[in-house]
Amino acid sequence: MDKGRAINNWNVAVGRPDWDTTEDVNPNATEDKFRHVIADSQFGDAMYITNGLPYIHRLEYGWSKKSPAGMVRVTAIELQPLANQIAARIRNGVGG
Repeated sequence: MDKGRAINNWNVAVGRPDWDTTEDVNPNATEDKFRHVIADSQFGDAMYITNGLPYIHRLEYGWSKKSPAGMVRVTAIELQPLANQIAARIRNGVGG
């Protein structure tokens, strides 16, 4: 039974990966963690998005009926055009 443990074990950290895990299944916990870390980060910081659950690799590679194509891989593909736009703006000195 899906209790939300996988989604709540995504961590974002600056400078080093965070492999900690939690039993928390609060649907807002992950978003709150991400907002806090991102708000405190600075341009150029190395950010790491990790999940320390032992079965997260299986979920990413087809074990989940909810997301058989994966989660992170799909999101990375969807966000690539936005990342390219941001990089182009930085290279061209265009703000915002």
